[in-house]
Amino acid sequence: MSVTERPFTATNTRDEKLSCLLSSVGELQAGAKVVVLCHGHTGSKRGTLMTKLCSGLLNTLPPEYAVVRFDFSGNGDSEGDFQYANYMQEAMDLRAVVLATRAMGHHVEAVAGHSKGATDVLLYAAKYVDVQKVINLAGRWRMKCGITERFGERAMELLRSGESVMKKSRRCDGDGNMIDFEFEVTMEQLRERLDMDMNVVVRALADDVTVLTVHGERDQIIPVQDGRDLHQAIRSGLLEVIEDADHSFSDVETTVVDAMVSFLRG
Repeated sequence: MSVTERPFTATNTRDEKLSCLLSSVGELQAGAKVVVLCHGHTGSKRGTLMTKLCSGLLNTLPPEYAVVRFDFSGNGDSEGDFQYANYMQEAMDLRAVVLATRAMGHHVEAVAGHSKGATDVLLYAAKYVDVQKVINLAGRWRMKCGITERFGERAMELLRSGESVMKKSRRCDGDGNMIDFEFEVTMEQLRERLDMDMNVVVRALADDVTVLTVHGERDQIIPVQDGRDLHQAIRSGLLEVIEDADHSFSDVETTVVDAMVSFLRG
């Protein structure tokens, strides 16, 4: 399989250039059916999962399909500063990428996101109502959960008192390598997540939107029950629970691809 990668940029509402890749098998004709993949927290378009999903989809889907991957603002090779939470801005980043893809003459068949990226694609579908197929890979339903575990009690006390805190972490750079970095978290950023009600988000989805939810039974970051509850709240959806999968779907990417392909062609 000979995969062709075409770099392009999309400009978001803050006039930041987002780094994007359009991948296809061989020469791509106008009117391709495009699946847009969205990475999760501190990820990038060249991260392991995004890369394997792209390769698997292109290897399995008919040649009229293509895949777009991109880096959210402040991530990977895109312009901007990294920000915690930032969900609505990332949904608008996705909007810029969708419009740029259409401007090249292609049809956006589906938007798919992993973890935080799953929240972004659901927000996108609820706000813009122009993509009928949404793929939620290990997305979160209970937005208030997991925060203290990530930052610690002392950091939460500082945030509640109005101070910001610095968080050391690792991120995926534009080449797909994991590097150390540090980012600031403010109560305003945290509030965006705390105030987000995913039940309201999914209820805003149009009647013709169908959501595929894929979640790992062994996910220790976002429990599989989140996937089940999110699926239960959606009017039209499919649920695939993978027994041996962790949060990153390590070593079961082929199973994820199979579920995505079945959904896309169904």
